[in-house]
Formats: sequence, structure tokens, C-alpha cells
Amino acid sequence: MRSWYAMRWAMLSLAVSLMACAPVQNYPPADVPFNDHRSDEEIQAVFDRNKSQVYAVYQGFLVRYGVIEAHIIYSITIEPSGAVSQCEILKTDLANPYLGKKTCEKIRLLNFGPKNMSRITIKYPIDYLPR
Repeated sequence: MRSWYAMRWAMLSLAVSLMACAPVQNYPPADVPFNDHRSDEEIQAVFDRNKSQVYAVYQGFLVRYGVIEAHIIYSITIEPSGAVSQCEILKTDLANPYLGKKTCEKIRLLNFGPKNMSRITIKYPIDYLPR
């Protein structure tokens, strides 16, 4: 019967050999700087440039459902190409999902520009306030 230490050593050596067989990551060339995030300022700048699209969705919501204030938090996945691959509603104070779903459709059309980085997922809150 094997001792506990022998079994532990066998498991550790198996784990090390499995790690040695892991696929190699494709890293950028050495002369290209690798930045693994997008700054809050970069993200906010894209939303500021496209706020008229988001506001148009809210205006349609106001016409359809009347004056209402809303706070919605979105989960947005941004690819290295800058395209938005996923947008979901994390939290909303509205019973009607129309505003959040239509805003997600507009957010998916945004492009944050290509950047040498990995895919990221951010949480982005939007407060909808009538004028």
C-alpha cells in the first residue's frame, strides 16, 4: 500500500506534466506593447461619442411609456478588435425590459477601436433621467 506522501508526490508530478503540455499562448511581438486593459477614459469617450443613439432609445421609451427615471447596469464584453460581443442587463429598477434590451442592441453596435489586448468584460451603469 502506498503511503500518503507517495500518492501526493505522484499527483504533483502528474499536475506538472499536464502543465508542461498546455498550449502555448500567442503573445504579441516584442516590439508591440501589450496593454491588458482599456482605460475608463477610453470607454467613456466611446459612450460620449454615441450617447445620441442611447438617448434616442430613451426618447422612444418616454413616448411609449411616459416620464420615468431608470438606473440600469450593463455587462459589456469588448473584444480585442474593439467590437462588442456581448451585452447583458445585470441590474435594473424597471419592470419593463424594453429600454434595457433596446439599449443593449445599440451598445452591441459600438466599436471601441482595435487594441492589442485580451477580451474584457466591464460593468457600465446608465442613469436615464427625463429632461
